[in-house]
Amino acid sequence: MQNDNPFSSSSFFEQLRKITRNEVKSYDPSFEDPVEIVLAEHFKINPYHLPLRSRFIKWFKQYEKTSPRCHEDLLYVPIYFFPTTKNYDKLFFNFILTVTLADIDDLSHSDKTFMTDFAVNCLKTLNPDPTLPTSILEFIKAMNGFLSGADDYLRDHYLSIMVEFFEGCRTENIIDRWSLSCDEYLENRRDVILSRMYTYAIWILEDRFGRKEFDLTFDLMSDIDEWGVLMNDHLSVWKEIEDEDPGNWILIKCRQTGEAFNDIYTEQFKQMLDKTYDLMNKLQMIDLVHHTDIGKNILSFVAGIYIWNKYSKRYQVRYS
Repeated sequence: MQNDNPFSSSSFFEQLRKITRNEVKSYDPSFEDPVEIVLAEHFKINPYHLPLRSRFIKWFKQYEKTSPRCHEDLLYVPIYFFPTTKNYDKLFFNFILTVTLADIDDLSHSDKTFMTDFAVNCLKTLNPDPTLPTSILEFIKAMNGFLSGADDYLRDHYLSIMVEFFEGCRTENIIDRWSLSCDEYLENRRDVILSRMYTYAIWILEDRFGRKEFDLTFDLMSDIDEWGVLMNDHLSVWKEIEDEDPGNWILIKCRQTGEAFNDIYTEQFKQMLDKTYDLMNKLQMIDLVHHTDIGKNILSFVAGIYIWNKYSKRYQVRYS
């Protein structure tokens, strides 16, 4: 029977150390890489069915040779390869922080991108249940702290793959959960945050109208323009409304949006708009809504959430 806690195996660590330091001169030729021997012998894992296996091994060996801050027992545990349980949360968190954040400036741009992918894939594999336990929230916070000093490309890349992770969170409090991955570096990238929020509106509407898959590509402008045209065909809410109160400015537009859909402007809709406004105020987004395009994004996001909530039979999004 498989060991419930593979990380307690000192022999496992020893074998990995020997392998990565090239102290093992011969190994079973049926395996492509000596690391796979350890995986197969200790955990009965088929090494040919492991996502990211080859890329991780390649990066891992390079990192082990070049990093002066190699934390042995953590760096020698490729957590993504192991069957996961909730008991692994702490070890996973420590490992990812070590591998992803230690000496990150010494890595190439492609390695930074790969490790960001790797970390989020670990996140998905470790806990696919979108309830976001404490360790996951700590991980997101730590990653956001790291990304505050990263370049725009890497931040945008991280945000894009976090969208993929949060696809599993189509439950209540979706807006609050989404904000968790944004607030640490919101000040510098609020335009990107809003465009990703807008991704949700498009994605929700695609779900509502029956498309099975929606390609979350980096450039969403064609979809954004298409939805903007659709809204403009039915509404005349995008004209500038002069008002000293930004909250009132938002609610005027949202009320017009709701009225244009005839039956959706209900007390529930108004409560949801109020909640959205409170969140925007908390995240210091209010000053951005005076920009016409961003105003469109916000309203489309809100309207998309509500339409989906009202008409979708597959999912229930509740706001209380």
